[in-house]
Amino acid sequence: MLISDFLTSQAPCHNDLAWTGSPLPTHPALAGLPVAGVDKRRPVQVSIVLTADLPDGLDHLDDVTVGDRAVLLIDALPVEPAIHMLRTALTKRGFEILHAVYLDDAIDIQAVGGLAVLRVGTSGDAGLTRANLDAVTVDGQPNWERARAAFGKMAAQYESTLEALHDVQAELRSAEAHRRTAEARLENTLSSTTMRVGQAAVAVGRHPVRGARRAAGILRDAWRSHRAPAPRRTTRPAVRTAADGPPRMNFYVPMPVPPGPDRGQPRELHITVPNTYLVARHLLKNGIGGYEPSTIAWYLALCDTAPAGAVWDVGANLGPYALLARAYSDRDIVAFEPTPDLAHWARHLSEINDLPYRLEQIAAGETAGTATFYLSESSDSSNSLAEGFRVSKRQLDVLVEPLDRYARRTGSVPAVMKVDTETTEHHVLRGARDVLAEHRPWIVCEVLSGRAPEQPLTELLGDLGYHFFHLNGSDPLPEKDVIKGDPTYEHMNYLFAPGPIDDELAAAARGWQAALEATPRPRQPRRR
Repeated sequence: MLISDFLTSQAPCHNDLAWTGSPLPTHPALAGLPVAGVDKRRPVQVSIVLTADLPDGLDHLDDVTVGDRAVLLIDALPVEPAIHMLRTALTKRGFEILHAVYLDDAIDIQAVGGLAVLRVGTSGDAGLTRANLDAVTVDGQPNWERARAAFGKMAAQYESTLEALHDVQAELRSAEAHRRTAEARLENTLSSTTMRVGQAAVAVGRHPVRGARRAAGILRDAWRSHRAPAPRRTTRPAVRTAADGPPRMNFYVPMPVPPGPDRGQPRELHITVPNTYLVARHLLKNGIGGYEPSTIAWYLALCDTAPAGAVWDVGANLGPYALLARAYSDRDIVAFEPTPDLAHWARHLSEINDLPYRLEQIAAGETAGTATFYLSESSDSSNSLAEGFRVSKRQLDVLVEPLDRYARRTGSVPAVMKVDTETTEHHVLRGARDVLAEHRPWIVCEVLSGRAPEQPLTELLGDLGYHFFHLNGSDPLPEKDVIKGDPTYEHMNYLFAPGPIDDELAAAARGWQAALEATPRPRQPRRR
């Protein structure tokens, strides 16, 4: 995992990270970090821990209060014996290890692994050993497969660096040869020019009149033969560099007028993101009223009528569902999006629309750890933890956390959940079994036809007493005995209800459906 992605997953806002220790290493991911303890905020502390300094090297963690997190950049892989010693030292100080990762690009600052830790108690608290052990092992044993992969990456990085060093040395030798050649040419040029100037002077001395014309010609030829070539003019437009990124769409999407009294919601959403993102292109073409209208109507109706609790948007992409929940409700909104680029632009849209919510750059799953995330070649909306779901030529490591553990460590309790994780929805809800059993949230979930989640979801949610309603635009919604995706892919979402649908919820959904149908199309976009 890249160190920048690891840090962002622990503190979505860069201002919430603070460096502990001095000096700050010269690494791009750490550039601009403030020093911990300068102000009254409680940022996530980031520090380098050398295993040779243990256990005294953890003294700076005494300043971390219960409920706060810290990031440790370590000079050992998560399977090395030193990490078990570190785990023990952290347990004695009241810390739980949330994630242990291999870092791909931090070897220049003596870091090859990273730990995210949470202060859950005071020094000497017991009961954390199992959680800490699970974070750095698999079934109680070191995860040698991932260790070998990490060692392979380190070896490849070393070989690549060595090869680059040899290339630089060859370039230096070539540059030195060119320098010597250039000096020789310069010397020849100077001597040649000197000779021509001398010829001109002799010509003027012998024949003051005729020699002057001949001298002028000699000097003109010498100047032309040695002057630097003038730059060529061109009318070609400037070329967009990779740093400029892809072209961006820039448009405004009208918001539906909610049923009932005015809530002070924004009249439109400002969307400005790279024009490759599928969700933004759908919003541009169809507006909010044409973007999964039946699903959004029931989702907003649930935000209005569900019992007290948060809204969890699992698989947020650019965050349209999170933005709508924030615009029309006062609930706590939490979005989960592991793709770094999408998470960045989701935060951007939240900021420019003044619709703040919490975005966690992690994937939801059954077990805590890291996993390979497959970036789809066809669409950013098809990125998935499921290998082979879509053609993928690019992968990255992401943090994975069960939602049960997330709820325990943050205290967030969902009343409404939207789940869209591209065929891993059954893993997400298995990792939230305790939340579902205890808090009974309403769930809007994508189910793709013929894919793995259909049967596992039927079994899991049936055992928990949930009802299955297909969000296909019908009124009333059809209840199903088993969960089957729509083979036409026109209506891909289900409502998993902890009980029957009452009249209040049905009326709210009808009101939102009418509001969405009356919502205008987006304004003409401005491109840049």
